[in-house]
Amino acid sequence: MDKPQDGTTTTAGKSLGASAARPALPDQEPIAPGQVHVLLQVVKVLPVLDKSDTGPCGQSPCRAEVLVEKIIGYGAAFTASIAEGQRLTVHFPMTLQASHERPAVTVGKKLDAKISQPGLEGTAFVMHEFSIHP
Repeated sequence: MDKPQDGTTTTAGKSLGASAARPALPDQEPIAPGQVHVLLQVVKVLPVLDKSDTGPCGQSPCRAEVLVEKIIGYGAAFTASIAEGQRLTVHFPMTLQASHERPAVTVGKKLDAKISQPGLEGTAFVMHEFSIHP
């Protein structure tokens, strides 16, 4: 490949103009493999408790139905098919209750979240981190 004076690369001897150069990507934190970064709206809190769980999910609800409002980005190896406007079930390993570290998850709240796809046995996506989105 030839390299023109303006620093753009060429293909088959043809120069790429400045307008054909790739645009800069916005600053974005990397997304962990197997995760997707999304904006979600909580549609329904699923009140089912896991009675076999001696941890937090045996005491308080840990699942919610959410609406995918926006997909921000994918981590490597995320193979699940999701789309904006789709409803998903999401499992919150530390419940939907508020704690000193995080707010409660209730119907109508919008979440800026990173979730992973369901495992082999699971049917719910798994919440890894979230913040309340204004």
